[in-house]
Amino acid sequence: MLLPQLEKALGKIETSLDLVSAYFVPRAAGVESFGKLADNKVQVRILTNAFEATDVPAVHAGYAKRRKALLERGVRLYEMRSLVPAYADTADKNFFQRFGSSGASLHAKTFAVDGKRLFVGSFNFDPRSALLNTELGFLIDSPAMAQQLVSVMDNEVPRLSYRVELNGTGDLQWVGGSNTATPQIYTVEPHTTWFSRAMVTFLGWLPIEGFL
Repeated sequence: MLLPQLEKALGKIETSLDLVSAYFVPRAAGVESFGKLADNKVQVRILTNAFEATDVPAVHAGYAKRRKALLERGVRLYEMRSLVPAYADTADKNFFQRFGSSGASLHAKTFAVDGKRLFVGSFNFDPRSALLNTELGFLIDSPAMAQQLVSVMDNEVPRLSYRVELNGTGDLQWVGGSNTATPQIYTVEPHTTWFSRAMVTFLGWLPIEGFL
């Protein structure tokens, strides 16, 4: 399996982890692992697909049920908006047509550690990649390349995504254009209806997390 090999090769993470995963399902163990990094003053930033951009609602459900816990542990979450505005505008009207569709805007699987080492490969941070699939990737010891991902997370990601935060009452909110003078704040998940949110919640209740 790739994950144990990665952990051994990476060694101790000291200052930062910038992670991009199209399909991100951390499970409770992942929340604890990322939370421990944050407890140790490591800056953890994660970018995955927003609901409007994903093509697998069940995977989004596996991630969504862990959002609040990740934020409470000090992890920074960003959700990539759809690169096709018309798709985002009609996303909640076609919930059952989203499985396997081509509307997703983010497919990268990469992360940078301490701004010095970069991983690029097929590995998503989800149970399927960790336990079921055959995955591969390159771990590149190159500060110059790692800093390119850090720069994207610093400058481009806040512009092209929603930053997920906890508001003053501890509820989720989504901030679009969080690096602009007039960010747009959403108190419910952008481009969803009560039905699509209910379906995501229902999928999150099902005992399928280990297969996502």
